[in-house]
This record gives sequence, structure tokens and C-alpha cells, in this order.
Amino acid sequence: MKVKPLLEAISMIAPAVDSKGLVQEFTFLYFNDKYVQATDGSLLIRAELADPAPEFTIGATVLHSLLRTVKDKEIEMVVEDNKLLLTTKKLKTELSLPAEKLDSTIDFDVEAWQEIPEGFIEGLELCRFTACPDQTAGPLTGVRVEGNSILSTDRWRISLFTLKEDTGIDIGITLPVSLIDQLSRFSKYIEGYAVKDSTIYFNLGTGIIGAQLVPGDYPTETLLQGVDMVDKASKLIISDELKKNISEAGKRQNIIQEGVLEFDRNTKFSVVNGNITLFAENKEVGIIEESLGKSDKEDCPDFEFFINPVFLLRTFEDTKWLLYAEEGQIAAFEGARFIHLVKTKSPVTAEDAK
Repeated sequence: MKVKPLLEAISMIAPAVDSKGLVQEFTFLYFNDKYVQATDGSLLIRAELADPAPEFTIGATVLHSLLRTVKDKEIEMVVEDNKLLLTTKKLKTELSLPAEKLDSTIDFDVEAWQEIPEGFIEGLELCRFTACPDQTAGPLTGVRVEGNSILSTDRWRISLFTLKEDTGIDIGITLPVSLIDQLSRFSKYIEGYAVKDSTIYFNLGTGIIGAQLVPGDYPTETLLQGVDMVDKASKLIISDELKKNISEAGKRQNIIQEGVLEFDRNTKFSVVNGNITLFAENKEVGIIEESLGKSDKEDCPDFEFFINPVFLLRTFEDTKWLLYAEEGQIAAFEGARFIHLVKTKSPVTAEDAK
């Protein structure tokens, strides 16, 4: 077997291995003649092998680490007396296999694939930022797909991405963020998707990635009613110059928060007398505050909200306007197909915005 494609296949499925080792069967790689696959009980990934392999099950960590150190281009893999024999020109290794034969129960049997609607992965990635990080929040920890809508909420924020085409998923499904994070890695390879029982699968051409759907009823109707509140909102049109200033400032907001987990970063976005200000603080690094200029609407009430600067950079380029609904104290970014709502503190003073 060629080492490089073997290592690439194992690296591809590595995110589906339970690194904490809480459940033994989730720490293994499952090999057969054509594939290697793994699951952590939620996420499941299968990768196609470039060369045929014997059928065996083995702990993922040792094999993956060992192969990364191999300098030879080819390796022989043989199963004998409950051991995996690895041989190259310079190396001979015996790795013990589980005493009891473990067969993979991962179901990758998909009969038909559906075409990915245009914008589907982008919508999942954008709404992923608004999924609730509290693991006790049930379905709110995931991203909902229903009809032509992709949406999410953490009770404080709402994100809605509207697809041009209907997905055909009328009853609605909720995808875990662990899957969406992996889809971002493979987005250019995705050829189709399928939903079977309580699992969603994505065809990667030379592999399959899937995950158990998040169970529970999702408050879709309530969230869409919340989105409707912006119909009465004040609109602050964002000029191209102001949009550029905000995007450049967002990059600096990210720099000051280096060392903070990407999804834990926060920037205060303030509008006072029409002036837009961004402020961020990192106790380990320092603070940054930038006044970015005026919007075109000065009679809008003052307000402020917090936003992830990574998310700000992803969304603001396509934002048409910033909205504020005083009735519900809701601020919103709205573009052609995406809208993001967040509860605000209102009103604020210029001193509070610092």
C-alpha cells in the first residue's frame, strides 16, 4: 500500500474518532477491503482506500501516529494471529488487535443522493455561529433545515438563511455543529446529500461524512415571527465606504482577540447619534476601539449589541443595511439571503459605548 494516500484517508476520518476514549468502540478505525471508517457516536466518516486492505479493527491513535512517522513510500499490512504486521523497507512493527472481533455497525448504505441546493453549505456555516453552545439546550445546539430555510438561535440571537431552491425537507431536521464544522473542510468535494432515518449523509466522492440528527422539536415558527419584527425597524443604509471601514476594523478586532477560541470572541458594536463604534477587550493582550463613521440615518435610537468578529467578517460584505427594531430591542444585519438578529441594550450613551 502507498503510505501517503493511506495516511490521507485516516486523517480524513480522524475527527470521527472519540479522542477522549469514553466509549471503547468509538476509539477504533474499522478497515475492510475498500474503506476505512470511524464514528464517535454522533459523527461518522468513511474514506475510500487507494489500495486494498485486510479487514481489521484497531485503535486509531497509535496507528495514525505511527504512520505519520513513516518515511518510506510503501507499506505492507498483514493480519496474522490477531496482530497487524506493518512492514516497509526499514520498518517492521506488530500491533495488537482487539482480543474480540469488533465489527463496525456504522451504516453507510445510501440508495440515492440528492443534489446540494446552491448556497446550502454557506447557509449552514453562517447559521452555525448562532447555535446554542449550552449542551443542555437540546435542538437549539444545532442548525435547522426546513423547506428553503436554514436557521438557528441561542435564545439571544437568530440567524436565517433563505435558499433559492427548496430542499424538500418539509418536516425539518436539525444538524449538529460538529458535522457543519467538518463540512467546511470538505465543502468543495461535496457531491450530494441524503437523509436516512435519523442520520444525514454527505457524499464526498471518495468518502462519506454523516451525523446523527439532533432530536427534539425546533421553534421554527416562533423564530420566523421574530424575524418578521424587522419589517417595522429603522434602516441604517451601510455605504460602501462604511462597509469597508467595518470590515477592516473587524480584522483588527480579531487580532486583539488572538488566543481566544474562535467561537468565543466578542466585539461590542455601538450606534450612538448615528456614529458606529467597535470595541473589544482581551485581558491578556489589551483593548481596541474604533470610530468608523456615520450611517445615513441620524434619527435612529442609540443601541449596542455584541457580535463575534469572525462572524462579522463573514457576513458584513454582503450586508445591505443595519436595522433596529425599538419595540423588541432587536438589531439586525440584512443581506440578499441572510439576516442575523440580536437582542440589544438600548439606549446607550456615548460614555457607555467605550
